[in-house]
Amino acid sequence: MRYLDGNKNISSTSDLKKFGFHQLVEAMADLSSVELDNLENILIKESIFQFLVILILISQLEILKIY
Repeated sequence: MRYLDGNKNISSTSDLKKFGFHQLVEAMADLSSVELDNLENILIKESIFQFLVILILISQLEILKIY
């Protein structure tokens, strides 16, 4: 895996922390057959769905606490 400029390999944990979300998505798209825009949309939709499921579960737990 390389940075967008193609010059430096990612080798350490600090490099991975500096590696931004968009760069990570681009690297994933490069390694797969999925187009970049489609991959970003899939990841965003999946994240929103998981967030909503967590909110629903928390609200259900709160209701159970009341009763």
